[in-house]
Amino acid sequence: MIYLKTSVGIELRGEDMLIASLQGNFSNGVFTHFKRIANYGQRDKESLRQEVLNFFKSAGLSMDTVVLGIPRKDMVLRHLDLPAEVVDNLKQVIQYQVQSFEPTEEDKYYYDYSRLDGAGTSKRLSILLAMVKKSTLDDYLRLLRGFGIRPVAVAGSSMGLANIFLHNHKDLQDKTCVLADLKASSIEVLALRRGAIAYSREVPREGDQSWKDLLLREVDEATSKIRLAPESSLEQIVLAGESSESAYAEIKAAIPDCKLMKSFIPGEVPGENKVHVQEAASTLGLAY
Repeated sequence: MIYLKTSVGIELRGEDMLIASLQGNFSNGVFTHFKRIANYGQRDKESLRQEVLNFFKSAGLSMDTVVLGIPRKDMVLRHLDLPAEVVDNLKQVIQYQVQSFEPTEEDKYYYDYSRLDGAGTSKRLSILLAMVKKSTLDDYLRLLRGFGIRPVAVAGSSMGLANIFLHNHKDLQDKTCVLADLKASSIEVLALRRGAIAYSREVPREGDQSWKDLLLREVDEATSKIRLAPESSLEQIVLAGESSESAYAEIKAAIPDCKLMKSFIPGEVPGENKVHVQEAASTLGLAY
């Protein structure tokens, strides 16, 4: 098999930094390397730099194809419903929308957007607007530059999770699905509709609250927000994240059709990385 490229995802996930690499060919890829650096923000800068550099060197990874994934808490997502007449000036209209969120110079945002309605003849435009404070992202980029890394792209880690789920699953792109990222002490629920993120929210897990009760509550909230019709149904509920496998039996008892993300991972996963697939799913998805 001939590999054409190696891509690397770096995810800033709570207090930890996750690094995953994908060697890819035309259709699939191999999940080759993974590392989790705990409490990276509390580490001595030089020792952290050496640990990252040693990992890249020992794994033979390039720093030229890194995609950075930033936490959901740092992202502002807005769905905009605009008249189709603004399509020729869409960039300026979006810029005006962003400026409305910037009351001071300190609150300036980087932003990007995508159309969720395709390029059809609808009288309305559906836009997903993603924003992050410039000061926040600049701090993350400064951290990576200290390692000698200048990422080729920056995305919300949620988008990595959506990428890996939808990759090679065209049959699900016209369906409504929910992805639940069960982290160490919080859950993020993503609702995907027609191959795009229609809803995203992260909430903490409180005290002894069960993962099952938290997930059921958040799925109800997601379906309410996206206005899923009573006659419609969720095609799939998929669990990812470091807490997903330990919570799987409990959740499956309430949602028998739910699945783990590892059953949707395209490509090859060597034996030593199989135990990391669930926790690394969004990180690996950044590299797709």
